[in-house]
Formats: sequence, C-alpha cells, structure tokens
Amino acid sequence: PHHCPFDPQGRFCFVLDKGADAVDAYRLDPETGRLTLSGRLQTRPGSIPRHIAFHPDGNWAYLNTEHIGTVVSCRLEGETGQLVPFQILPTIPEDYVGNYSLSSEIWMHPNGRWLYVSNRGHDSIALFSVDGENGRLKTVGWQSTLGEIPRYFAIEPGGRRLYACNQKSGEIREFSIDPSDGTLAFTGLTVETPTPVWLLFSGEVS
Repeated sequence: PHHCPFDPQGRFCFVLDKGADAVDAYRLDPETGRLTLSGRLQTRPGSIPRHIAFHPDGNWAYLNTEHIGTVVSCRLEGETGQLVPFQILPTIPEDYVGNYSLSSEIWMHPNGRWLYVSNRGHDSIALFSVDGENGRLKTVGWQSTLGEIPRYFAIEPGGRRLYACNQKSGEIREFSIDPSDGTLAFTGLTVETPTPVWLLFSGEVS
C-alpha cells in the first residue's frame, strides 16, 4: 500500500495497493474511528496504482497508474466509496520514445478545473482540463520540469504556484499557474537540494 488519503468529505479512506493493483475504499465510522472495507477497484495487472486525487465537489476521483503511465478517471459512489472508471488517458505524449517513463504524483488544482500528473523519464508534468459537468479530462499539454526524475510536485494552497521536485538532478523548480488555462511557466526560482521528494506548505505563497 502506497497512498491512503481520505476523500474531501472525510467519509472514506482510500488505500492504493501497488502490489495488488487495486484501490480499496474503507468507510470511516466517525464515532469510533473504525474503518470497514466497502469497495474495491481492481486495475489492470502490472499497472501499479500509485496516487489518487479528488475533485473538490466529491463526485470524481483520479488515480495515476505508475508503470503504464495513465490517469484513470472515476465516479465516486457516495454510499459505498466504490470507484467506477469512466475514462483512461495516457500521461505522456504518444510520440515519446524514451527508454521508460513512470508516473509519480497527481494533484487536482484547488479550483477543480485542472489536473496535473508528473512523469519520471519523460521528466514532465502533464496538464489536463476537467469538465465540470461530467468530470471527463482533456489533455492540454506537457511542461518540462527542467530537471530529472520529478518524483513529487505540489501546488501551494493559494493555487498560484506549482513546485516540482526533481529527485535525481537535485533541485526544486517554481512554476506559475496561469489562472485562465492552468498552464505552467517557470518563474526562474530554483532551490538546489539533494534528492527532494516531498514538500509541506504552512500557508499560501504570494
């Protein structure tokens, strides 16, 4: 098991099990804290579900499959926590011919309009627009992380900046997020640090 967040409403804990190629939903009892298995999504063998991101309205969830480089869009059943897939898209361009590429992190923008996924090997962040009516994604493009192996990236709480952690090349790059279309632009800020793999924000970045 690699990632185990709660949905935005705090009803279910989702466990992404890389070894079982599955995502298990556990219902939370708010009185006792007890978790009870209530749903399972079985993904393709060897796909390796790694991380999950939720739409702010709680109706949809998106997971990235590490080894086959896809993002799986799912409807989230409110009663059981069951994930019901309705769309699968690649996280790398169709003309990429590198030796490998593994997806790593996935983030939903706070406004629910854009979804981002990082790719190690292609060394990029994929951008998808989100249809507010049905949750379907549309590929917008890719932004180089200007480094090697972006294992992690994060959007600061204000939704204005994205920080890409290039694990192998040893730096964190800051990108601005265009408020009109979600595209990324390098701001020129680089923090050099050995093997960055995670960030925690104490507040918004102005």
